[in-house]
Amino acid sequence: MGIVVRQSIKSSIGYYLGVGLGAVNTLYVSTNFMDTSQLATSRLLLENGLIFAAFAHLGIPNICDRYLSKYKNKETEHHGFLLFLLVFGLLGFLIFTGLFYTFQESIKGYYIQKSPVISQNLILCVPITFIWTYILILETYIRGHQRIAIPVFLRETLFRLLNIILIIMLGKNIINFSQFLLLFVGAMFLIMLGLIIYTWKLGVLYLNPSFLKIKKEDLKTMLSYGSFLILGSIGVNLVYFLDRNILASELGATATSIFIVATYFSSVIEMPGKSIRLISSPLLAQSVMKQQTEKTSELYGKVAINSMLVGGLLLILVFANLESLLSIMPKAEIYKQGFWVVIILGTCKWIETSLGLNADLISFSKYFKFNTYLVLVLAVLAIFLNYLLIPYFGIIGSAIATGLITLISSICKLIMVNQKFNIHPFTINTAKAIGMLSVCLVIGMLIPNDVDSVLLKLFIIATKSLLLILIFLFLLIKFDISEDFTQLQKTVTVKIKHWL
Repeated sequence: MGIVVRQSIKSSIGYYLGVGLGAVNTLYVSTNFMDTSQLATSRLLLENGLIFAAFAHLGIPNICDRYLSKYKNKETEHHGFLLFLLVFGLLGFLIFTGLFYTFQESIKGYYIQKSPVISQNLILCVPITFIWTYILILETYIRGHQRIAIPVFLRETLFRLLNIILIIMLGKNIINFSQFLLLFVGAMFLIMLGLIIYTWKLGVLYLNPSFLKIKKEDLKTMLSYGSFLILGSIGVNLVYFLDRNILASELGATATSIFIVATYFSSVIEMPGKSIRLISSPLLAQSVMKQQTEKTSELYGKVAINSMLVGGLLLILVFANLESLLSIMPKAEIYKQGFWVVIILGTCKWIETSLGLNADLISFSKYFKFNTYLVLVLAVLAIFLNYLLIPYFGIIGSAIATGLITLISSICKLIMVNQKFNIHPFTINTAKAIGMLSVCLVIGMLIPNDVDSVLLKLFIIATKSLLLILIFLFLLIKFDISEDFTQLQKTVTVKIKHWL
C-alpha cells in the first residue's frame, strides 16, 4: 500500500485544491455570474460529453486497466500498446460522430421545450466528446504506471481554475455566452494536451506501431472485453448523469441548476475514495491476474476502511455546515431548495465509497460481465424511477431515484464479491469507524450556526470544521482504526522530531 498512500496523498492535494476551487465556484462564482440557464447548459454539455465518450472510447480505458501490465516492457516500448489505445479511440470517436449527426435533431428535440439554450449549443458535444475520450484514455494509461497526482491536478485543479476565470469574464461582459462555451472547450483541450506532455515526461509516450505484432488471439480477446464493457460504461454514465438531463427536459434549467449545485456537495464526499481507487485499481488488476488471493484481500480491505474514514469526515463537514453554506450563496433563495438533495445523495455516496473496490474487483475477474448486466438494469430502473418520482417530488424525487440506484448497485456488487471471492470489507474497525464518525456528526450538529452576519457564518464554519477535524484525528489515532493512517502518523511524527 506504500505507493497507494503516497500517490493518494499527492493526488488528494490536487483533489482538495480542486474542492476549494469548486467550492468557490459553486458557492459564489457560477451562481453569481451565471443565470440558471447558462449554468445548466455548461454543465450538461460537459457531462453529456462524458456519456458520449463512454461509447466513443470503445472500452479502451477498461482494456488498458486490465491488460497494460501484460504488455508493459520498456525495451519493447510496451509493444506499442499506447498507439493501439489511441487508434481505437479515434475509430470510436468517428463512429460516434456519424451517429450524432444522424440523430442530432432528435437529441435537440428532447431539450427544446424546457431548456432551449441547451438544444442550441448541443453541437459542442462533438469536440467535448473527442477531448473526453482522450482524457480518459491518457489518464488510464498514466494510472497504469502508478501515477495519478498530475492528472488529478490537471483535471480537478487547473481546469476548475480556468473555468472560474472564464465565468468571471462572462459575468463582467468581457465575453458573451457563446464565446464562453468555445473557450470552455479550449480549456478542456489544454488539459488533454497537458496529459500528453506528462506522458512524454514520464518517458512512456510510445507511439511505435509494434502493436500490429500483438497476437490475433490476444487482440480479439481485448477487443471482445472492451466492446462488451462499452455498454457498461454507457450505463454507468447514464446512471450518474441521467437525472439532470431528465430534469432539464421535464422541469427546465432552474431545477437542473439547483440539482447540479446540490450534487457538487455530495460529489465532494466521494472524492477521497476515487483518489484511492484510481491508484489502487492497477495494483488490484495485477494481483487478480496473478491470482494473489491474500494480496487482493488485503488491498480490498484497506481501500474500504480508508475510503470510509476520509469520506465520512467530509460527510460530517458538509452536513454540519450545509445550512450555513447554502444561506451565504448568491441567489440563496433558489439554491437552498437543494438541501435535501445533498442529504440524500451525500449519504448514499458515502455508503458506496465505504464499500471499496467491489466494481473493480469484479471487472478484473472472469465475472466482469456481471457489472455490465447490472448497470444496464440500473440504467433502465433509473429512467423509470426518475420519470415516476419527479412529477410528484421534483428535484427531491430525482435525488431519491439516484440514491436508490446507488444503494442497489453497491449492495449487488458487495453480494457478488462475497459469494465469488469470499471476502467483504467489514471488520471490527468498520464498527469503530462508524462509531467515531457518529460521535463527530453529533458534535457537529450540536454546535449552533444560526447567525445573520455572513462573516460570522464563515467564522463558525471554519471554527466548527477545524474542531471536527481535530476530534476526528484524535479518535482515529486513539483507536488505531486504520493501519495506513497509523503508519502515516508515525512517519510524520518521526520526521517532525527529526526536523526539530
